[in-house]
Amino acid sequence: MKYTLGIIFFFCIKSYAQTKAGLRVQYTMFCNTDLPLKYKTILWIQDNESIYKEEFSTTERWEEKPTEASTFNIERLRNNEGTYLRVDNKNKTLQFFDKLSGHIILVTDTYNSFKWDVTNDTKVIAGYKCNKATTSFRGREWIAWFTPEIPVSFGPWKLHGLPGLILECYDVTQRYRISAEGIKTETSALFSKDFKTLMVSKNKVAMPYREFLEKQEEARNNRLSSLANVPGLQIDKAEKPPRNGIELKYEWEK
Repeated sequence: MKYTLGIIFFFCIKSYAQTKAGLRVQYTMFCNTDLPLKYKTILWIQDNESIYKEEFSTTERWEEKPTEASTFNIERLRNNEGTYLRVDNKNKTLQFFDKLSGHIILVTDTYNSFKWDVTNDTKVIAGYKCNKATTSFRGREWIAWFTPEIPVSFGPWKLHGLPGLILECYDVTQRYRISAEGIKTETSALFSKDFKTLMVSKNKVAMPYREFLEKQEEARNNRLSSLANVPGLQIDKAEKPPRNGIELKYEWEK
């Protein structure tokens, strides 16, 4: 299977190099959380831009990681609309959509210039020789396997800046892992559209990420205050749960 996929990759990239057509890479996101899940994601690449989409409608339990949390309604995740994230290397911008109090919000984040440490370790993924690189990003240590044979500096999620496409990446705790499953040449119509029109958002001017996170915290506190008024229900509003998401600490925090 790897050999067959590698042949497909070869002809796709040869076509990409000759025609400058775009690329479409399909990944699977594995989340080794309290309820282990996996879902499909897509990365489109065109010139100096990439657009990444998480397809929550494909969410399913990660059977390799059995859990006792069988009562969780996975349909709640499947019904969530997939979100988009754009990395623009030319203008050094990063924008994405996220939810805040039930509304879709357009957010602008810092375009990060990753400090990658490329090691001598190599392995073959889908028939392509990949090099190992490591970096730190917002409280997690990341490992990425990229192939110089596909000379584009993009990858899934917010990871980018290597001299080759990232085919696999994961944090050192293996809580999050994203692995490529297929690639083809494709000129996506997404790049001909204004990014902020890809979803119907409450705001038209992108909200800074720090402000977005502060509003999320404010919304959480408001919910706790409402619950505190429920008779017989004890809520410790001062107790703030530790972060356990894909980002743990931000650059503006000491």
